[in-house]
Amino acid sequence: MYYLDLTGYYIRTTKQQRAIVRKGVDRNKQMEHKLKMQKNQCFWCGDGVDMSGHLDHVLPIYRGGTNNSSNLVASCKKCNLTKGTEIIQITNEWTIKDYKKLQLAYSNWMLKPIEYRRRKASPKKVQLYGVYRARLFKEV
Repeated sequence: MYYLDLTGYYIRTTKQQRAIVRKGVDRNKQMEHKLKMQKNQCFWCGDGVDMSGHLDHVLPIYRGGTNNSSNLVASCKKCNLTKGTEIIQITNEWTIKDYKKLQLAYSNWMLKPIEYRRRKASPKKVQLYGVYRARLFKEV
């Protein structure tokens, strides 16, 4: 079983802060983009999703997440409403494979000498690692 463990995030937001964040997204535009990228699959379970699905936050607003495109994914209603804000189970093979690639890219980058890392910009995959919160990706 694979999951994202958000229990280490201690950021708590107020209802007013969350309401402000939720207002700033063009749902239809983002949903079309995410469905295209995810091949009409739920980010968490891999079931089929269409425009009536949910636009979900990888890092929940409750934990300090934003409406940045990189923090939004298309998900089915069941996954979005049952995942909560602590531990999120992932059964979508595409998502699992993507997280594994990102972790490998990150670990290879971190093995390089610190002088090298200071001189060179991190590769795009390593930048995505932080965006997708892949360090929170765990296997049980």
